[in-house]
Amino acid sequence: MRVAPEKTDLPILRVNGDAIAICVLLRRRDDRPHWNILELADPLESITNVSAVKSRHILFYAGKPDRGDDTSDVAQRDRIKMNFADEMSTKVRTAGGDGKDGWDYPGSAAGLQQALKDIAKAIKDSGNPASSEQFILYVGDHGNRDKTDDTRKKFPAKSSGTLSNNFSTFTSMEFDPADLNLANDSSNPPGFSIFIPFDPTDEVTYPSTGSFFNPGDWTLSLQHVSPGGQDFTLINSYDQAYELDGDNILGNTDASTSEGIRVVFLLPYPINSPQFVSSFFDATYNAVLANNTSTDYAIDSFSQDSGSINKREPLVPELCDVNGDGKIDFNDINAIFAARNTPARGPNDPRDPDRDGIITVNDARICVNLCTNAHCAP
Repeated sequence: MRVAPEKTDLPILRVNGDAIAICVLLRRRDDRPHWNILELADPLESITNVSAVKSRHILFYAGKPDRGDDTSDVAQRDRIKMNFADEMSTKVRTAGGDGKDGWDYPGSAAGLQQALKDIAKAIKDSGNPASSEQFILYVGDHGNRDKTDDTRKKFPAKSSGTLSNNFSTFTSMEFDPADLNLANDSSNPPGFSIFIPFDPTDEVTYPSTGSFFNPGDWTLSLQHVSPGGQDFTLINSYDQAYELDGDNILGNTDASTSEGIRVVFLLPYPINSPQFVSSFFDATYNAVLANNTSTDYAIDSFSQDSGSINKREPLVPELCDVNGDGKIDFNDINAIFAARNTPARGPNDPRDPDRDGIITVNDARICVNLCTNAHCAP
């Protein structure tokens, strides 16, 4: 099977022509604040331009799709579907949200799993050599970053123990704390979490509503390593199932990725408050976990999760500020004059304030009237 040749960070999965089940753990790891996938030209070319490819299978995924302008998940989904509407040899599938309002599958782990199974079956049933089938996965969703310690420790019932030593949190240099988007995504807030895997020897049924664990079933103690830091004792706030086959039973899949439960612990401060930022960033903790239930559990990992990260809208250059230094002066005017009678570089070219698509002397005259200082001095 052929894979799109773009050199990007978009996840692109290789699918064996004989594969039926493809297992994916939904972790929403896209940490880019803004990603316009429509800038990727080559994978969107007509299939007739790629003679070795007999058919193309495209999956557009957005776990929690947003709406809005042409950078939104919904707009990008619709644009890709429209681009390929007339190509009989290209099939576009979409997975996002609750699987309604234009989405073919839910944006859950089970929905993504089913979409990949259907694609694998289509590839197998095509009768074409695997090398002539192309699969492209676009992840258009904003999401979260996480730092994970693969602890793999057992916590017997009514016991406590060290979960992670010297766990370093995010630093404020890694991304701006202001990008945390809790106010707009209360279902995916920043916090700490543990992951409890299940297999056929200990499968459980996850409730269709509510949580599996009750508040207080788990206690997480974060002990600040450096002097002067604050310690926390947190109880579990809520949990989420990672369930791959849609039956609400955890542990009964034959997938290589474990089904399980993510148990989340939240700090007791408003997001972006000084107390939250100083506790969530640039800190080192020893983590101690208490299992207050009457059941033994294995803990696969301990994570710090950023929650949803804001998408940034693409920056639109200010009219006439050609060099982007925040002011309009003779340097900008000279640059506009030097480019006269040439096409503008798109609808937001700062050298084309009259927006007629051509850089002219008239554009320079307009910008002279907009200079920051008298006589267009720097």
